[in-house]
Amino acid sequence: MDDLKIDIKILEVLANSGDTDAMNKIGYHYHYGEGVKQNFIEARRWYETAAEFGSHKAVYNLGLIYCEDDNLEKDF
Repeated sequence: MDDLKIDIKILEVLANSGDTDAMNKIGYHYHYGEGVKQNFIEARRWYETAAEFGSHKAVYNLGLIYCEDDNLEKDF
């Protein structure tokens, strides 16, 4: 297992314990396909969760997801 995959596993443990920075970073990995297969839906899920806990970075990144992926359903 390479270092990036190990980092993602550690981030998942932190994110599942409520760390919004970790949630946002996992979202970023899925958003840009770094260490995992690119998946806008999974990225959106992590960004939304972090945003619900008050992460301003996640709100910004969530906006980017909606701008970049035409397949995501938008609810204005």
